[in-house]
Parts: sequence; C-alpha cells; structure tokens
Amino acid sequence: MSEKIQRRKLRNLQVGLVTFHYTTNYGGVLQAFALTKLLENLGVEVSIVDYRPVRALRVYAKQLFVNKAFGQGFLKYLKFARFIALNLNLSSYRCYNRKKLARVCASYNAFIVGSDEVWKTKSFRGFDPTYFLDFAGNRQKKN
Repeated sequence: MSEKIQRRKLRNLQVGLVTFHYTTNYGGVLQAFALTKLLENLGVEVSIVDYRPVRALRVYAKQLFVNKAFGQGFLKYLKFARFIALNLNLSSYRCYNRKKLARVCASYNAFIVGSDEVWKTKSFRGFDPTYFLDFAGNRQKKN
C-alpha cells in the first residue's frame, strides 16, 4: 500500500488515547504528549480519553500533599496541570469511573493504549480492565 493511501486512511481515524496522562510524573505526561504529537503529524485526529480513576488520584494526592512539604507538592501539581491543560488534547468529558467510559468513547473509531504503566496489574492503582480496552465496542479498532 502506498504511503499516500496509508496517510489518507489515517486522516479518517478518530483515535482515543487511553493512558496515565493526569499525573505529576514526567515520563507519563511526556509519553502522552509525544504519542499525541506523533499521531497528529501522521494526520490522525487524536485526543486523550480523560479517564482519571479515583483510586489513582487519591494516591497521587497523598504523594504530593502529605508526604512532601505542602507548598512543594502543590507547586509541582500546578506546573503539571498547566502543561496538561495547554499541551494535551483531552476528551471533552472527564470520567472518574468506568461506568461512563462507553458513552464517552462512542465517538472514537480506534483506541491506542499508551504507557508501560498500564501493564502493571499489581500496582497501587490495582488492576483496571479499562487499560485493556474492555469498554470499546466491537467495531472500534484496538491497538
């Protein structure tokens, strides 16, 4: 298949990126940013599915605000939140639990799972089948 035809097919995709994007971890945020930019440069319409599991948010909040000096943790949080708001194309709807994911993700015709962290099934976040795309419909591509 020629490169022109491949690029044309990519332009018709509306991809949802499912990853750990809302964190104060440089690797996680930069991975989401880089993958989004790569896909956009290929002509893909991509946004990050704004899924923020409450269990993970609690752990991140404890790490930032309880275990460190409050000011230092809060400043780090603000810097990451600003970068995310300015540089990551997030889905229009934010999900804190799995129940609403199927409705939010109906507008995508393909999904890509990013981050090595999603494969850690025994992390502090616990096993979350979301990152194995169990919510996606049968007509949606999964990578």
